[in-house]
Amino acid sequence: APKHGVMALPVQLRPASEAAVAASAAAVASAPVPSAVAALLADVKGSVAGVPTRVAESTSSAAPATKREEPMTLPSKDKTADRSVPGHSTPAAGSMSSAASASEDTEATEFPSKEKAADGSLSLGREVMWRGKRGIVRYIGELKFSKGEWVGVELSEAAGMHDGSVLGVPYFQCAPKHGVMALPVQLRPASEAAVAASAAAVASAPVPSAVAALLADVKGSVPGVPTRVAASTSSAAPTTEDEEPTTLPSKDKTADGSISLGQEVSLRSKRGTVRYIGEVKFSKGEWLGIELTEAAGMHGGSVMGVPYFQCAPKHGVM
Repeated sequence: APKHGVMALPVQLRPASEAAVAASAAAVASAPVPSAVAALLADVKGSVAGVPTRVAESTSSAAPATKREEPMTLPSKDKTADRSVPGHSTPAAGSMSSAASASEDTEATEFPSKEKAADGSLSLGREVMWRGKRGIVRYIGELKFSKGEWVGVELSEAAGMHDGSVLGVPYFQCAPKHGVMALPVQLRPASEAAVAASAAAVASAPVPSAVAALLADVKGSVPGVPTRVAASTSSAAPTTEDEEPTTLPSKDKTADGSISLGQEVSLRSKRGTVRYIGEVKFSKGEWLGIELTEAAGMHGGSVMGVPYFQCAPKHGVM
């Protein structure tokens, strides 16, 4: 039953029969002696072998504690092996410094990082954009759980997944929820992203009706000017490329040809549609990405920062 179990050394235990005999003997020895008997024994004055010459008449003395009441402590040494700590004295400074160095040794060591990505497009300390979030490159290299070149990014906001350590392995250091691991293809320099955003803003800016009418009259007579510019100013701005995660390419069918993209399947009695077929970064072999019809999954098509397909949150499984 709970709270009924203990662990003990053999020296701390004794057979129950021996303990019962010892307890009975102690009870008899500690029992009060009637006054008449005490007086009689006192007159005998040791004439009978084994009887004390005087037995106290008091019957109020406390019973002595039996041995089983006393916890048995393990034998202790007088000094430590290096004789630096005798008895209860304060540890020497050398011992404290060695303890401190031991604690330093227990701190995790970060993986060494490359200075630049293999294609030279990214380097340590460079500002990049990851899914519309700004960050700084803190690690470039391989990971323990996956093959290929990965990039560790410290985001400027708490939109990440870790603090620079993944599955207990430290690659860099940052605040909690500020770190992500991404493939180089998922990142772009912040300067390029800013230029793309500016170009998109200019392209989507509304054209005043007077200018639109003037350009309409030109009708292509000036090279580079369209023959008709829509006067409507309500068109929405296109989404910039860095807002859209790039999904990994998928196969059309599994290796044995039994399952294909877009096919309806059932997984643990949940219906879904196959959205990805191929390898994954976190394991070996061929995997399937499935979009479930209900929120019974684990992600939105991305696993550990790598997008394999897109679906609603909690609708994707691998």
